[in-house]
Amino acid sequence: MAAKIKHILLLTALFLFLGAAVGSLVWILIFIINGGTQLLWQNLPACLGLQDSLLYRITVCICGGLLIGFWQKKHGDIPEDMEHVFKSVKEKGGYPYERLHIIAVAALLPLIFGGALGPEAGLTGIIAGLCTLIAAKLKTYKESSAEMSETGLAIALNTVFNAPLFGIIAQLEPDASEKYRDKFLRKRNRIFCYVLGTLGGLAAMSLWGRLWGRDGGLPRLENLHAAGLTEWKWLLPLIIIGIAAAAFNQLMKWSAAKINVKFGTNKLLSCAAVGLVVALAGYYLPLSIYSGELQIELLDKNWAQYTFIILVVSALGKLLMANLCFEWGWKGGVIFPHIFAGIALGFAFAGLIGLEASFAAAAVTGALCGALMKRPLAVTALLMICFPAAYIPPILAAAFAASQAGKFIEGKNRVGD
Repeated sequence: MAAKIKHILLLTALFLFLGAAVGSLVWILIFIINGGTQLLWQNLPACLGLQDSLLYRITVCICGGLLIGFWQKKHGDIPEDMEHVFKSVKEKGGYPYERLHIIAVAALLPLIFGGALGPEAGLTGIIAGLCTLIAAKLKTYKESSAEMSETGLAIALNTVFNAPLFGIIAQLEPDASEKYRDKFLRKRNRIFCYVLGTLGGLAAMSLWGRLWGRDGGLPRLENLHAAGLTEWKWLLPLIIIGIAAAAFNQLMKWSAAKINVKFGTNKLLSCAAVGLVVALAGYYLPLSIYSGELQIELLDKNWAQYTFIILVVSALGKLLMANLCFEWGWKGGVIFPHIFAGIALGFAFAGLIGLEASFAAAAVTGALCGALMKRPLAVTALLMICFPAAYIPPILAAAFAASQAGKFIEGKNRVGD
């Protein structure tokens, strides 16, 4: 009995420490991204008197593209997207950790230079590799490499988005080839590790935030008034709008990949081309670049000042830019851009129809993310931090309906192939 208690206490300390380490690393990397972005796009142009200079943007973004292209040419297509990291951990019981410093540079550069990408792709690869390394060094727990890597992934997602349940549910929610009950039973013993790690990670993020200021995470939108029957009557059209946006995203992804074939293996050319597009988009449509995290706060406060056209074009522009960046060599995550696009579209149609803005944004974003991620519970766990608790039902309904539509469309495409 004493040995069992000692083992539990040791595991508790281990995963709390792991969570704190992961949370600290996530905070540091996001702090570097925010600091680099501010230096490059605010402080430096202000010192040079080039705040509104298109030439400055083009010069910086093309130089950034060439730097990213050189790194990609030398080290390969990194970082891998989140799905590939999850798949590697699931199939191999861990993630390669020999090139973590190279992955870190590859993850930071596109975000600092203004790419319409989120940090989660690079961070999950770094965290999974780091946890695999720790498991390998702690020979007593070497057989728990997958457990530690999966826990690290859960902590990373929770801390990046400041959503305590997102990473946990993302690890427990099954994909198309699994069932809820089977996956839950298979991983039920790991929930304790996920929770401990999350507590440690969020505590570390909170501590660093108090010392140096908040960095990272989704902002919280507040409802202007309680949603009534009028809002609920528009739920289905809002879901359809979200699904249509997801279809547009997939079309842009396919188109960007097709165009990228023209570049062949010339990484320098393709990444420099992204730089030029990012520079022009940032000058003429500023809301279409960057991850979208801070821009969501801007929209929440000022969306009524934008026209319907500006909001829609900004949302679709964000989806277009995210796919161009990723497919042409600026690798990164896409969840933040998807959330921004959903919120912008929701606000646009709320103003057009006369609905409560947060309700419309919640429904459209739930549908857009649900159709793309096909994990309605994970989408709900993610967005419940961003929206008021009263909007969890429409988010869940939208995410579930859209995920089923996404699976149906995907199945039809496979049959056609």
